[in-house]
Amino acid sequence: MLALTASSILLLSSLASAKPVPQKRNSVAIQLRPRVNYAVGATKVFNRNAVQQERKYVRNKYANVNDKASAAAAAAATIIKRAPATSGADALTDEFDTIDEFYYGPLSIGTPPQSSTVDFDTGSSDLVIPLSNCKGCAGELFNAKKSTTFKDTKKPFNITYEDQSGAAGTVCTETVTVAGVTVKGLSFGGVTTEAGNFNHGPNAGLLGLGFEGNSEAGATPFFETLASTNKLALPVFSFYMSRDGGSGSELCFGCINSAKYAGDIEYYPLDPSATNGTQLYWNIASTGLFYGSSTTGGSGGNGSGGDGGDDGGDDGGDDGGDAKKTGSHRQSLIKSDTPASRAASSALAAVIDSGTTLIYVPVASAKALYAKIPGAKAAPADIGAGFYTYPCSANLGTVSIGFGSKQYAINPSDFNLGQATNGSTECVGGIIGEDVGGNLAIVGDEFIKNWYSVFDYGKRQVGFAPSIATKDSKAPASS
Repeated sequence: MLALTASSILLLSSLASAKPVPQKRNSVAIQLRPRVNYAVGATKVFNRNAVQQERKYVRNKYANVNDKASAAAAAAATIIKRAPATSGADALTDEFDTIDEFYYGPLSIGTPPQSSTVDFDTGSSDLVIPLSNCKGCAGELFNAKKSTTFKDTKKPFNITYEDQSGAAGTVCTETVTVAGVTVKGLSFGGVTTEAGNFNHGPNAGLLGLGFEGNSEAGATPFFETLASTNKLALPVFSFYMSRDGGSGSELCFGCINSAKYAGDIEYYPLDPSATNGTQLYWNIASTGLFYGSSTTGGSGGNGSGGDGGDDGGDDGGDDGGDAKKTGSHRQSLIKSDTPASRAASSALAAVIDSGTTLIYVPVASAKALYAKIPGAKAAPADIGAGFYTYPCSANLGTVSIGFGSKQYAINPSDFNLGQATNGSTECVGGIIGEDVGGNLAIVGDEFIKNWYSVFDYGKRQVGFAPSIATKDSKAPASS
């Protein structure tokens, strides 16, 4: 996960709409910062400890997927009364030290509000905030005694990972505001004890943007509450992640910021079949991994096709409605019938996870991909099983992930995690073989930095468009 520090909060009001809207709509963007980095020093050397730590986190995060799906399917649905619509966006900050790791931003909790910082995570579903009496916690802690709206349900809240790291406390309720959008009585994990490396970043807590079935607290998550109660102008949120510590990263609630992408937004329906028919994550069907020769990429190609500005949809539209654009920011394409672009794995169920830095795919898929990269080989045992290296001097071809009839490329600078050791001629690849269950692939910020990503709760779909973060580097490709 990459962390972002809270800089300014940008209020985007009176956004252009495709249709008249009877209610006032506010759109707020949260500026994000990145957290830990997986390469260190000016020469970009692979940060083994940081990557191994995240790998443990991913294993734990996606453990017992089938059990979660079964429990969620058996739970009764909650009917929530609708309220007037609003929306908001917060700016995110990218923390960088030769490689972007994760992004985080500001949140306020309580009455009167107290400031905190959280990692915005589409791969989990709980708000986790450390209380002022927390043992082993860092960051801005929440003093419940100073809030008039705090309630402790006394229901135990516990997250324990295989390495015995975790967080424990009770399920509490409180008023929570992100980017000017407020939910009252939101259930959250009030943490009183943290152990091990549960939170190794500068952010204090975690805000899950996944679905209720994946909630450890058994509660409706923050965003799902906003969307299901009609509190947003649009039932969507979208991410823009900058590269190399640049400014401008943001999370936009209820809005799509057309200044952050080029071309059209292509949407793909959520696919709960990978989790026994229950929607736990923002996962969509993928046609697999692809690898093209180094002559396939390049800039100045055509933008992705698609429905051209359907981002607003029936929900009223916003500044994302004018999705068709031209200009120097447009990514190149790899046509699916181009001989140089070859399928390198079988189909995947791709979880688009803003709370994970790298990309994790089934072991067999990783092996098949690296078999197509000249000079690639399994990494030494001290780096870990599932990692691969390739010659740093290689003119790396285009590594991409397929959705629908297109392949969405990953910038080589994001794929390259750095020299295996200082001075080594071998570099570590950013796609790791990890069997988390079935054909699940965890697609993190390494991908999202390349593609502006829209999470549409109303239509149960995820959309991608070329991110402006790629304008000054070798363009990712889509076909």
